[in-house]
Amino acid sequence: VIANVFFKGELSNTMHVIITLVIVSATTAISLSYDCLGIVLELNGVLSAIPLMFIFPAACFLKLSDNRWFRGENLIPSIILVAGVCVMIIGLIMMVLFPQDCSHGAEMFYCSVSNTSVPSTTLPNS
Repeated sequence: VIANVFFKGELSNTMHVIITLVIVSATTAISLSYDCLGIVLELNGVLSAIPLMFIFPAACFLKLSDNRWFRGENLIPSIILVAGVCVMIIGLIMMVLFPQDCSHGAEMFYCSVSNTSVPSTTLPNS
């Protein structure tokens, strides 16, 4: 994509390696400097997973279909498409309105001893 956008599709092997190293180095530096991955997972889910699971397949099916969107076999893909767009918009709104509270070095709530979901396997003393 970078080669097509900035270099008109012509990219030497050396430039390919340099651009790849810059992208990998930048993402590694960002990920090492930030310890709260909640926002990353939220963005990934809202902007990548939902379109890949709901929006793109339904939109491709509707584009290739000859019938109207809300007729016959296109009714279910239309509902899935609309639901996917709604979930994506609501997810973005919720992410902005209710940001996660993260602080560097603080223990997250799910790591505390009181938050146990697995029962103890030790036997009581008799």
